[in-house]
Formats: sequence, structure tokens, C-alpha cells
Amino acid sequence: MAQSSFVRAALPAWLVACGWALTGALPAPATAVTRLAWQRQEWLPAPEPEDVRFWNAVRGLPAKQAQAVALFYLEDRPVSEIALVLDCSPATAKVHLHRGRQTLAQKLGEDPV
Repeated sequence: MAQSSFVRAALPAWLVACGWALTGALPAPATAVTRLAWQRQEWLPAPEPEDVRFWNAVRGLPAKQAQAVALFYLEDRPVSEIALVLDCSPATAKVHLHRGRQTLAQKLGEDPV
């Protein structure tokens, strides 16, 4: 359930709709969103190589750290909202975000944040 909530919170609505459509679990009211999503795919630019590298590194993080990083950078969520999604205190959400950033900096060869 928590992972399902994360997916809905962390990914843009059109991407979630596409995923639901592919699994056959798409709720009926979202059908228009799915059609729009497929139309938008035609003009979406390919991701930059550094973005692909970054998100591949995020996928290698522990789940809570990856979720905190995705919510923060993909959805521009404040720490208070990240804490609600992760079902933890804001201080714990900050720890997940900090540790995720530290690990990403090491994996990507960057200076820690």
C-alpha cells in the first residue's frame, strides 16, 4: 500500500495513468487522462543521459531514501509532504533525504550536499 501511495504521489499523473492502463487496473474516470498521456508521449523529448544516470542511481537507493529523493526532486514536494507520504515524522523524512543525497553523491562522484 505504501509503495502504491508513493507511486501515485511521486510520478506525474500522466505517467501513472499510462502504468495503470498497461496493467489493466485503470479506473474508468481516468480514461481521458490515459488518452491524453498517450498523445503527449509523441512529443516528449528523450531524457538527457545525466538524468538517466541520476534516476538509475536513485533506483539503487534503499526504498525510503529513493522515495524521499523522488518526491523532493521529481514532484517538488516539501519535507512536510514527504513525511506524510512516507508515514514518518518530518525529521525522519529529512534524514531519508539527506542519506539519499549522500549516497547519490558517492555513486555519481559528486561533492556531498
